[in-house]
Amino acid sequence: GRFAARIEGEVLRHFPDTDRLEIDGVRIESVAPDGRITRASARNALSNSDASEVQLIGDARVVSQLGDGDQLEIDGEFLHAFLRFERLRSHLPVKVSRGSMVTRAAGMDYDHLNSELRLDGPVHTTLQPAVRPPVRPAARATARPTTRPEAGPAAQAAPAR
Repeated sequence: GRFAARIEGEVLRHFPDTDRLEIDGVRIESVAPDGRITRASARNALSNSDASEVQLIGDARVVSQLGDGDQLEIDGEFLHAFLRFERLRSHLPVKVSRGSMVTRAAGMDYDHLNSELRLDGPVHTTLQPAVRPPVRPAARATARPTTRPEAGPAAQAAPAR
């Protein structure tokens, strides 16, 4: 269980004097020590040499598996990822989605290890109701005449007094 990350892109430029990377069309996949997978993409990225800190720039998107099998999706024009510490920040507007919940905020700071998400206002959240299968109406009960022996023709023909 150790942290691992893979960075791919259309074009990668390394600057030895600062030991930084610039990546066009970046795609990142990281695996946390517990096996959870996080995928990220953006038009461009700036990264340090060991990929522990990556700035995603332009159509940035991060999709992370959560412990309950659900996934968290974060979209924005700029996302600053600290992969080793499983943190994600942005000072620009973001959209955070989980299941049927969609939240838009002016910025955010997400700390996965501590299960904390701080959103900067204004914040707007939309909750969609869960989709349930339609309820079928109950079958209509129809009354059927029953014949009881005591209500038969012999019982009805009792002598009148």
